[in-house]
Amino acid sequence: MADLAALLAPTLPAYLRDLETLVNVDCGTHNKAGVDAVARIVRERMREFGAEVVDFPQLQYGDCVYGRWRANGKARILLIGHLDTVYPDGTVSQFPFRRLDARALGPGVNDMKAGLLSGLYALHALRRAGFDQFAEIGLFCNSEEEVGSPASRDLYAPCARGADAALILESARAAPPGAIVSARKGVGHYEVKVRGKSAHAGVEPEKGANAILALAQHIVAVQTLNGFRPGLTVNVGVVRGGTRPNVVADFAEAQVDVRIARAADAAPLEQALRDALAREVVPGTVAELKGGIANPPMEKT
Repeated sequence: MADLAALLAPTLPAYLRDLETLVNVDCGTHNKAGVDAVARIVRERMREFGAEVVDFPQLQYGDCVYGRWRANGKARILLIGHLDTVYPDGTVSQFPFRRLDARALGPGVNDMKAGLLSGLYALHALRRAGFDQFAEIGLFCNSEEEVGSPASRDLYAPCARGADAALILESARAAPPGAIVSARKGVGHYEVKVRGKSAHAGVEPEKGANAILALAQHIVAVQTLNGFRPGLTVNVGVVRGGTRPNVVADFAEAQVDVRIARAADAAPLEQALRDALAREVVPGTVAELKGGIANPPMEKT
């Protein structure tokens, strides 16, 4: 490690120049041109640092890039990072890369431009040190992690199969300093859709069945499922419904975020949601549940 640190130290200025370049690109997930610009820089460094590069062109999102270093050992290691950020276009012009004493600031500087470069420069140091006791180290850079990796998930899964270890290069949490994430909750996305019957709210409200009123009561029931299992959270984050103030709403919907700590909690939670929505809280209304667990939890084992 001391030898590797000695090899890394002189590359710090180049690392910081690359970090500034990457941070100063608007590359929100839906900005394909920006994400592709980051991919081009990462691709150049991969090739410069001795990798074989495989490109995965995308139509809707930015292109994904996979760099592969081969040597004479037996172990296979996969590193994963992402090229996109959550920031809207124009953020860089307001908050460009800057240095404040020993800190580097800017959109995506931690999440995760520095992570991508840390992986690249570490591999560069291994190669310069002549270390060859691995069969393959790969770095997969996906382009739409911030929206759940809908396009790249099927691309990087084959890279992970058969690997002896997989490391995510996103930055460590701030507290405690240097901590790593060894377990993570699973994420679920659900929609509650309520259908009722429209009517004029002033002339004949009794002929209607208010879907918004029903949804409001269902939301209360759904929110009470927080803590249904240890570490389980439920949050109704978006609500829509109705057409006009003087019309009894015949439709309303809510989007629900769910987090579970254990895979075994998914089925009981979904059943509890369905049970809660099965009650006819407003006569003439019917509630429907759609969605599911999008990413299973990574349990600590």
